[in-house]
Amino acid sequence: MAALVASVVQAVPAIAVAAPAAEYRDPRELSSWPNPKQEGRKHDSPKAAGDFRPLMGADAGKAASKFDAKTSKEVGRAEKSVDYVNPDGTRTTVLSKVPVSVRDDKGAWRPVETRLVEDRGSKRVKTELHQLKPEFAASAEDRGLVTLGPINLGEPGQRISVALEGAKRVARQVKDSKASYVDVLPDTDLEYEVEPGAVKESIIVKKPTLTSSWVFRMDTGSLTPSLQDHGVLIKDAKGKVVASLPPIVTWDSSGSAKDNKAPAQTGGTYGLKQDGKTWLLTVSVDPKWLNDKARVFPVIVDPTYTYGFNNDDESRAYKSDGFQCTNCGIAVGNSKSGPGGGDSIWRTAFRHDFTPLFGKNIIGARYDFWRNAQTGSNLSWQSNLYHATALNINGIGQFLASGPIGDRGSIQSKALTDFIAGKVAARDNSTWFMLTGSEGGDWSYKNMQVNLIVDHGTAPPATSLMSPADGSVLTSLTPTLSVSPVSNPSGDGTLYCFKVATGADGQSGIVVDSGCITSNTWTVPPACSPTGRATRGPC
Repeated sequence: MAALVASVVQAVPAIAVAAPAAEYRDPRELSSWPNPKQEGRKHDSPKAAGDFRPLMGADAGKAASKFDAKTSKEVGRAEKSVDYVNPDGTRTTVLSKVPVSVRDDKGAWRPVETRLVEDRGSKRVKTELHQLKPEFAASAEDRGLVTLGPINLGEPGQRISVALEGAKRVARQVKDSKASYVDVLPDTDLEYEVEPGAVKESIIVKKPTLTSSWVFRMDTGSLTPSLQDHGVLIKDAKGKVVASLPPIVTWDSSGSAKDNKAPAQTGGTYGLKQDGKTWLLTVSVDPKWLNDKARVFPVIVDPTYTYGFNNDDESRAYKSDGFQCTNCGIAVGNSKSGPGGGDSIWRTAFRHDFTPLFGKNIIGARYDFWRNAQTGSNLSWQSNLYHATALNINGIGQFLASGPIGDRGSIQSKALTDFIAGKVAARDNSTWFMLTGSEGGDWSYKNMQVNLIVDHGTAPPATSLMSPADGSVLTSLTPTLSVSPVSNPSGDGTLYCFKVATGADGQSGIVVDSGCITSNTWTVPPACSPTGRATRGPC
C-alpha cells in the first residue's frame, strides 16, 4: 500500500487591534447564550468496528472519534463530562464547557433537565434536575417571579429571586423549557428559557417605545452582586463567583438568514444599586439606537443568568476593535459591526479541563461546535483551530485542524489527536486553543458552544486466523470463523469483529458481519451467507 502525505502550512494574518478605550464599549452582537439543548444532534456513523488505525499512525481523516450518540453506551458522568463505551470497545469522554450533570438526592450524577413542569401546590413551574433549580411564578407581578437556587456552589440554602418592577398581572405561558409573560409591560414581553448551564432572559420589545430601561429587583441574601467587565458577577462570602450575567446583547429583526444579512445589533449596560436588603438591577439600551427609524421590530434584549465556573474551563472572545469578553461563547468571523457596517473580526481562545483524561491513552479526538445565537450567520464558513500561544487576538500558534461550520460542524485531524494526546500524557492542564472563522468581507459571525470528544483505550495486539485456513475453498454456507484469542494490555475486555464480504477489499459488495462480540469464534447464520440473499449489518 502506498501512502501520499501532504503537509500544509497556513499563514494567518495578524489583526491590528485598537487599544482598548477607557469608556464603555458595546459588546454588539456577542451572544452569551450557554449550551443549547442537544437532543437530536446528529453525528456521522463510525466506520468499521475494531478500527484502531488512529493509534497506528493513520492519515488525518482516519483520526476521528468513534463516538456515536445513537450507538455509544453511557457508562459514567460528572458535572461537565460524560463517559461512553463505543461499539468497537473503545471508550469516549465528552467534555462540555457548561454543566451537563447534576447530583440527585442520593448523590448520583444525573443528566441536567430543562423541561418545565408545574407544581400542583404552588402553581410554579420548575425543572426536575438542574443545578440552578429555576422556578417561575404563575403571574408576572409576583415578587418572586423567578427564583434560582439553592446555589450548591454558594452559601448553603441560598436562593436568588428576581422580579420585574412595574410588571402587569399577566398569566404565565409554558412550552417545554420556556416560560413567557406576554405584554408584561406595554408592547413588551418577557421570556425565560432554561438551558443546561443558564436561564436565558429575553426582553422582547414589539413596537417603538419611550422605554429603553427595565428595572429588576434582586434578592440575593448573603450573596453579593457587583458590576465587572460590562457584566454582573454574583459572589459568595468567600469571594467565589457562583453566578453571573454576561454582557447584554441586543438585536432587531432586520436580519435575513436567507440573504445572509446581519441584523442591526448593539449591546447594553447594567446598573446596580442596593435598596435595603435587595438590589435594583437596571438593564438599559441606547434610546437613540432603539428609536432609530431604521429599527425593525421586535427588538430582543438578552441578559442571561449563568453558573458553573471553573478556571480550568473557560473562553475569551476577542474583537478587532479591542473589546474582549470572558465566558461569552465561542465567537468567530466578521460581524460587520464596525463604523458604517465595516469589518469587525472575532477570534476566541478557549480551553477544557483535561484532568478527566489524565492516565488515559488518547487515540482519537474531535471538536463539535454548534451555533447558539440568533444573531449569527447560519451559512457554512470555514473555521481553523490552532494552539493558542498568547491570550490576545493574535495569539495564533500551531495549526491543528480545520472544517466548515454552519449551524453545527466538527473539526478533527490526526494532528489534533496527537497534540491532545501529548498534553494529556504530560498531565498539562494549561493548554489553550484558538478558533478563527471566515475573515473575508462577508458577514460570517458566529457565536457557538463546543464539546471536546476524546476517544481513549489501547489497541489489542493483532490476532491471527485459525479457521478456515487462508485460501480455503468452502462448500458450507454457514462456516465457522475463528481467530486466536488475545488480551488487551489496558485491562479492558477484547471484542472480536468478523466480517464476510464479496468485495476484494473485504469492505464492499454483499457484506455481513457479526458486530463486535466477546467470543473469538463466530458461525455465519444461514440467512447471512454472502453467496445467498445476505443482509447488511449484524444478522
